This record gives sequence, structure tokens and C-alpha cells, in this order.
Amino acid sequence: MLMVKSSLTAYEGVIDYHYKKNAYKTPEEFRALVVEDFQKNCLLIANQETMRLVRTSVVLGHETTVFAEVENMPAKLHTLQIKNSLFQDIPSSLCELILSLNGLPQKIYLFNMDNGREVIFRVQNKKWVEETSGSFFKPRALFIIGTIVLGIGFWFLGVKKRARLTSL
Repeated sequence: MLMVKSSLTAYEGVIDYHYKKNAYKTPEEFRALVVEDFQKNCLLIANQETMRLVRTSVVLGHETTVFAEVENMPAKLHTLQIKNSLFQDIPSSLCELILSLNGLPQKIYLFNMDNGREVIFRVQNKKWVEETSGSFFKPRALFIIGTIVLGIGFWFLGVKKRARLTSL
């Protein structure tokens, strides 16, 4: 079972942003949009295999919770990667993840901007162990580093070219 909790206001903001304001008229229509958006923005990979989230339901309240069952979860779990980009368009948003799997202790994790709204867990001695994030090497970071290196390279070439011209 996978549970994702956040405030009702956050879910309303996401639905209004991803669809349109007033895209729903009833709580049932709102729930359906939350489930649809959740399916698009929540990814779970177990032992390098993408898992399917099924029988998704939404419990509305001040703290709104989305529940989903994980289909075909491996009997022996080695790694679990979860990405929840549902609230990525809301600055400073927090989203609580609660993992409940047979044979493992319940795990609570907070998704936010600092952790890229994703986590990788390794199962070791029947406990969840968070992998150190490789966020330094994520595409955005690589782009920034590459731009800086190119900028320094062009600057260095310009300095060498000017030095050669002034020595003539």
C-alpha cells in the first residue's frame, strides 16, 4: 500500500493548475481528477521494474490522502525508487509518503523541492535504508555545470587570443 498525504488546499491548487479552475463540480469529480493526476505524476520502481499503482482512492479532508495498491510487487524487494512530481508546481510544497509493505516496518518520508521530490530506498536487514541522493549528477545540475565549464573555457580562449594579439 502506498499513501500520499498533503493538504486539501495543495490538491485543489494542483488540480486547478493542471486542468482548469472549476474543472470539477462535485467531490466525486474532484477525486477522479486527483486520481488521474496522481497516476500521471507518481512513479514507483521496485528492483528496477516500474510498478503499476492500482485501486487508487482519495480520502478528502483537511489532510487529504491518496491510497494506491502496488500491483505485482516483488516478493523479495532490494530497491525502491519513488518519484512524486504531483506538487512540483507549488513552491515550498511538502508531501508525506507512507510506505506499508509486508515484512518491512512502515516508512514515512517527506517529498520537497530539496530532495527533488524523489527517493531511493534499499532494503537491508529488513529495514529501509535511504540511498544517498545522486542529485548532483541529475540533468539540471549537469546542464549548469556544463554551462559553467563552457563559459570558463571560452573566457580562457579569449584571454589567450588577446594575449597573442598584444604580443604581436
